[in-house]
Amino acid sequence: MMNTILQRYFLREWKPVKSLLHDIISDGPLSNFSSVHQIRSIMDKYQEQGQLLEPYLEYMVSPLMSIIRSKAVELGAASEEILEVIKPICIIIYFLVMVCRYKAVF
Repeated sequence: MMNTILQRYFLREWKPVKSLLHDIISDGPLSNFSSVHQIRSIMDKYQEQGQLLEPYLEYMVSPLMSIIRSKAVELGAASEEILEVIKPICIIIYFLVMVCRYKAVF
């Protein structure tokens, strides 16, 4: 019963997370961290409920990792600019790992 209730809450919150991720993926580098903070605040609620996020992990992680890979190649790993570009994405991935655990994410 409790899992069903949490699932419903998560599904409601998934819509804004999906929208924020879409914006991040479509728009490229983030100029501010508001999207990251919004995603973090939602993910924090599910710290002990990683199984709710697992069906959505590939949708979230694959495009984010693609951005990291392409920016690393484009800008070069030693570039100062690379940190600005990938830091917000790495923060999102970090929170996914915190909620779902490392093995589920990677």
